[in-house]
Amino acid sequence: MLDAVTSLERRDPDRIETPDGRYYRTDDGIFPSVTTVLKHTVPKEDAERLAAWAERVGPDEVAKVEIIRDEGAARGSALHAAVEAWVEDPFSDGPAPNDDPWWNSIVPFLAKTLVQPLAYEGAVWHGELGYAGTFDMVAIVRPGCLALIDWKSARKQKKRRWIGDFVLQAAAYVYALRWLDGVVIEHAIIVVAYEKDPADVFWIDARDLAQAWLDFQKRLREFQRQEHPCPESPAT
Repeated sequence: MLDAVTSLERRDPDRIETPDGRYYRTDDGIFPSVTTVLKHTVPKEDAERLAAWAERVGPDEVAKVEIIRDEGAARGSALHAAVEAWVEDPFSDGPAPNDDPWWNSIVPFLAKTLVQPLAYEGAVWHGELGYAGTFDMVAIVRPGCLALIDWKSARKQKKRRWIGDFVLQAAAYVYALRWLDGVVIEHAIIVVAYEKDPADVFWIDARDLAQAWLDFQKRLREFQRQEHPCPESPAT
């Protein structure tokens, strides 16, 4: 199985950005991204809670939260780039702290748990179910198992019950890899970096991944029942 992982092709399909969300033009069709599916299928009780909060605090406070969210997205992109640069040159030297506190937050995990990155920033899709996305990393981790790793960052520390959609996202990537390449991954790790504290590391085992996969499929079916404009491929 590890031989199959090390020979994974690094795919780079067209990414189509629309007001509706991100889509991928794959060899099997145009599919919504995992994050787009999850964004449009927020559970009703969560959506109602968010709407009530927005009405209570007003538009100015909502705008501040949106700015913080945008900053978080930029921070996450920088963290992904830092991990990729470290893997590329040179992994053998090991991770070293620097002037980026978010990078420093994940250094203990990289040093103690990560054994060998096998694939990273890889686009995947599920041609039968119709979704796509880009996973962060597949790696061998201590104590000697194969795992999908997803890097996140947050201003406030997370609890396991708050990262439900992160787990659904990881499960969607795990099962897309299984459909696309026949790679069976039974563990996922959500690593949440903080500015002033070591990262939280949430291990998702095979049982939880299987349940998350069922839950994601329900969200995907809900998305597919909704009306969404058909995205067009970028002009060539």
